[in-house]
Amino acid sequence: MLESKSQTQLQFSSAQRGIIEVPSRLVRETMGLLFDITPLSSQFNSGIHRTKNWYAEKCIFTQIEADAFAVRRTKAQVANGEHLLFVHRYVDGYLRGRLGDTNIDREPGYIYILDQASQVECVQRPSTMQAIIMPKAALGFNPDQHPPLIRIPIAHGIGKVLNTLFDDVFEGLLQKNAIEYATFSQLIACLQMGLGTLPKEGDVRAQARDAMRYAISS
Repeated sequence: MLESKSQTQLQFSSAQRGIIEVPSRLVRETMGLLFDITPLSSQFNSGIHRTKNWYAEKCIFTQIEADAFAVRRTKAQVANGEHLLFVHRYVDGYLRGRLGDTNIDREPGYIYILDQASQVECVQRPSTMQAIIMPKAALGFNPDQHPPLIRIPIAHGIGKVLNTLFDDVFEGLLQKNAIEYATFSQLIACLQMGLGTLPKEGDVRAQARDAMRYAISS
């Protein structure tokens, strides 16, 4: 993914990025293809739902600033995104939810990988989230082998590396509308390492090693 022949950066054109800023009461209509959202009252609500999006290489990079809401996914909404993963972290705020009998609570301090084929029911407090929506095939995710939600702590090991790479990806997007190809390649390799799908040898494993050396030195 994000292969470059002659450039070191992926620069996003105006057609590849966008900002959605709507009153929180309208977020249900905005997100209706993937989620059924009901706004909730909270003293910490801003009244505005704000999403910054960048589109490239079958991925959506997104930063979401949201008020409190309840969310669930219907079978129809699952069908729209069942081939995708939601790789994300909470900058602030938190979510409490269930997937059947499985706890899917989320909060700062982790990188999360969520199977978008999951019918979830959650309540989220006012939050800021950074996420990459990508095809399962990009990471070798197999729903028969992997749980629907994977938590990777960012306090140590591969989680620390992933958190550093997320920092770099979103700093580049927010400040320059650009991503370093090497950084994103390292991010993919480290996510594969976290899933246990990293090839035993070759360029991808070398990228993961480079990312770990970078995180340790930074």
